[in-house]
Amino acid sequence: MIVSAEFLKNLAAYRSDEGILSVYLRVDPKLMYDRRHPLSEFKAALKHVETPPEEERSRRLHSEIDRVLHFLEQSWSPTGRGLVIFSCQPLGLWETVSLNVAAPNVVHFTETAQVRILARIIDENERYAAVVVDKEDAHLYIIHMGEIEQATEVFDDDVPGRHEQGGWAQARYQRHTGFHVHEHLKHVMHRLQRYHQTRPFDRLILSGSEEALTEFKKMLPTPLQELVIGDFSVNRMDRPQEILDRARPVYEAFERRQEEALVDQIVNDSAAGGPGVVGASDTIRALNEGRIRTLVVSDAVALPGAECPSCGMLTEQPQPSCPACE
Repeated sequence: MIVSAEFLKNLAAYRSDEGILSVYLRVDPKLMYDRRHPLSEFKAALKHVETPPEEERSRRLHSEIDRVLHFLEQSWSPTGRGLVIFSCQPLGLWETVSLNVAAPNVVHFTETAQVRILARIIDENERYAAVVVDKEDAHLYIIHMGEIEQATEVFDDDVPGRHEQGGWAQARYQRHTGFHVHEHLKHVMHRLQRYHQTRPFDRLILSGSEEALTEFKKMLPTPLQELVIGDFSVNRMDRPQEILDRARPVYEAFERRQEEALVDQIVNDSAAGGPGVVGASDTIRALNEGRIRTLVVSDAVALPGAECPSCGMLTEQPQPSCPACE
């Protein structure tokens, strides 16, 4: 399921004085075989949740915790790289979202559902559009956070030169193939442009028959051409999952190029005495001084360290007192 803005809006509207439990868990694909893994992550995150002083509110918290524990122990099938849960029994609220991207280990018990973290995860992951075109048809797929769905409403049946039943009128097709293909692709281009204006996507991947794809590329206006990151071959009858499987290497290669370019920039800036720094010590120093604009961390890196509970200063080793606020 691609998480929609409407879904987030509905969640954000929930409010309960008795408390709503919001759970974010990282799922390690390498530990999928261990059903205790998400349970351990949840219990570790619970250590940072403050127990409400009110007896009734504290009872409600533990009731919601038991509900999540039961779900993780009995019902959940490990999938993806992140799991999000919103639970409030008095409101009848129970929502689970499996993510194909990483999530932090965070648990909140507040009067509202903590959707801001989920919104940030969604915002940080680019939205891809994959267009499949041939001489007669066109399909648009939206790919976001490893999920895919077809935007069936974008390309309708009023393509110039089409028969009412959906096929091309055979005689006209034979006489005016080139004209009708051109009109069809122009129609697709205008609809794609309109969709992007109302529901913007960050990148565009193209696919289809070689002849149609070549002409379609020439038609794209400059703003859409600048979003194209690659193309792939496809059968017009392929299912959405097959489209995703073929598109994935295209956007993964693009993301890898972006990551490598960013790392190269940071390393070069560091070597030249510029604004870049590398290594834990210099990075932590820049972080404590509030001088970080972009932070790059290798996936799954874990280093020892300490945080001052008063001012938030980070150090690589525990200190008898904080160097900043003592």
